[in-house]
Amino acid sequence: MKKEFCVNYDEAQVHRIMNESVRKTGERISDYCFRVYALGKRFQLSEPAIIQYTRQGLNHRDLQIAIAAQRFENAKQMREIVEEWLTNRIKNTTPNIILKVKLK
Repeated sequence: MKKEFCVNYDEAQVHRIMNESVRKTGERISDYCFRVYALGKRFQLSEPAIIQYTRQGLNHRDLQIAIAAQRFENAKQMREIVEEWLTNRIKNTTPNIILKVKLK
């Protein structure tokens, strides 16, 4: 039964699908990372390829700049560093938000 309904993608189709896998408006970055990772594994892509597609589709300029020089060993390491960056960014911007609210 699996052979009857199994869809085989050629390399160009896989590349197109992965390039179109960008973070959607309102999608959490961690959810996006998991989605692209699962898709990459489904197509049996290497970790470096999955990481590259994940980076390209982040749709978060500051984060992309922050991790541009990073060399990740695997997608899990990338996800952990991204989550750490996001946590630090929230911690660093929260006082500014509170300050702005108090000043009004």
